[in-house]
Amino acid sequence: MCVGPKNSKIWVTNLPALTPRQGVSIYQKRWAIELVNWELKSGLDLGPHQVSGDEKRSMNAVGIAVLAYLFLLRAGHHEITPGQSWSIFQLQPTLQLRAMTNQVEHHIKVKLARGRKAA
Repeated sequence: MCVGPKNSKIWVTNLPALTPRQGVSIYQKRWAIELVNWELKSGLDLGPHQVSGDEKRSMNAVGIAVLAYLFLLRAGHHEITPGQSWSIFQLQPTLQLRAMTNQVEHHIKVKLARGRKAA
């Protein structure tokens, strides 16, 4: 028989003035930021930001990731159903497939046009 709470979490901070409630609140806000950062880097295949602590480079790296995210949303907006959950991880492969399909179609049209001109 197990006695005591299950799935307990222990948070440690170096900020002694925080109450437990304040610590949890800060953690919850920070976690949302971490999830967005993870989705931007992983979902867009951008990899780790190469910024080395320089604030301007950090801002640029985040800005590029946000622009790529917005581009993906704009290009894949028709895949998002209102009221349904969606993820960048679903939109990215759809956009990749559409880009490859468009490239193949374009290549075929160019080959056919060249063939007509040669005949």
